[in-house]
Amino acid sequence: MATAYSETYTTPVSNRTVYINYILTNYNDITINSISSSVRNSNQFGVNGTYFIPGTTNLVGIAINNGAQVRNYGTMNRDPRVCTSMFKCGTMVCPKSSTTGIVLFTDVIDRIDNGWTYNGETFTMSNIKWAIGGTSLFPNDSLDETTYKNKISTEDPGGGVAGIAPRTAIIYTGGTLSSNMVLLSVQSSANDGSPDSGGFTFWELREYIRNKFKTPNGTPPVHAIALDGGGSTQIRYKDSAGAVKCYQVAGDRNVNSMVSTIM
Repeated sequence: MATAYSETYTTPVSNRTVYINYILTNYNDITINSISSSVRNSNQFGVNGTYFIPGTTNLVGIAINNGAQVRNYGTMNRDPRVCTSMFKCGTMVCPKSSTTGIVLFTDVIDRIDNGWTYNGETFTMSNIKWAIGGTSLFPNDSLDETTYKNKISTEDPGGGVAGIAPRTAIIYTGGTLSSNMVLLSVQSSANDGSPDSGGFTFWELREYIRNKFKTPNGTPPVHAIALDGGGSTQIRYKDSAGAVKCYQVAGDRNVNSMVSTIM
């Protein structure tokens, strides 16, 4: 059963305070869903999903559940009507089965519907349990900030490489333990009248994840990507007393897709 946690965190260099809520769950309990509402009004638990074109219901990030796209253009990291060129972005994939024992992976993917090869094994749409697109965080790589920014400079990060904003992320810590996935929300304000810090850069999000969450061997997480952030940052969960909690940066914004889990 998934468990939720909350904490206040201050960035070590810029001294900005953010408010973090996250859910520990298992990849088998995750689904990617189409929602025509905010996360608060979805009656599900989890976080907002991938990027979309504001004012529309069209996705510009991969969103697949049980071998099918959950909304228009959910098989590619772009809306082909707006951008016809390739846009390769960080995408997390959980296959239904694997001959080599892969249970979950991330790759920098343009589109997912034609099949592709990862670590020597070919996957197709029919073999996908779920997949979600976002911005690469490369948590298991030893990188400095400049190198990291250069690595994601060709992706479409939905807010700018160096920007400060509320953030959402999905993290796989490795192995098959019951709590091997993290659904993470970073709020820039406590919603109590305190100053708004702005949030995290992608680099700060990556470094927080590397330091906070570990694999069973004590190393940084195996995989992580940032999902849609900014005003789309939303999370809904049950606290330790069983009360339903929800945090949304910009109120009841319709976010079109959601990474959900059982609680």
